[in-house]
Amino acid sequence: MSALALVLTAALAATAEGRFKETEVELSFATGYGGRVSLGGMAGIGSRWHAWGGQKLNGGIEVSLLAGYQNEPYSFTAARFLPNEITGSNHRVQALVTVGHGLRISRFTVGTHLFLGWTNLTVDGRLKNEALGIDELVDGSASELSFGFVLHARFRLTDRLSLAGRFFLPVPNFVLGVNSWFVGTLGLSVML
Repeated sequence: MSALALVLTAALAATAEGRFKETEVELSFATGYGGRVSLGGMAGIGSRWHAWGGQKLNGGIEVSLLAGYQNEPYSFTAARFLPNEITGSNHRVQALVTVGHGLRISRFTVGTHLFLGWTNLTVDGRLKNEALGIDELVDGSASELSFGFVLHARFRLTDRLSLAGRFFLPVPNFVLGVNSWFVGTLGLSVML
């Protein structure tokens, strides 16, 4: 917790000293893997405080608040389980905070962050095998603390619009299996 306090203190000090602050809203397509392929989206808001450098080359402290949803349809992997008929999907919902450093070179920004948050996985499916007389509904839900690393890149297309991507690497919890093994996002961000 002291690392987060240090980053936030540095950001507040940069703002008090009159250093440039940017705030952006991001909307992205998300895909990942956590037992099967997932598809979904992520939205968030983030701020960046310039910590050092000039206009063309600078570094900054970045903080983001993100929310996401991914769906893992069983139809993507159903062929592996033939003659069983598997229908349904997993639903993963996330709320995350990221904190890190970004390096900006002209219109391109690249950074590394740590993330902390909450992930919920809801399972809703059906397993059917007529030959064995199996017809079972499967449902359940589990939540867990999520944390790990984020790599992000952003390319400014105009003064206010950027192409943004993130790659999340959660620290896995092999007991529950609620988190994805990785998630990638690609979308647009708009500077406010």
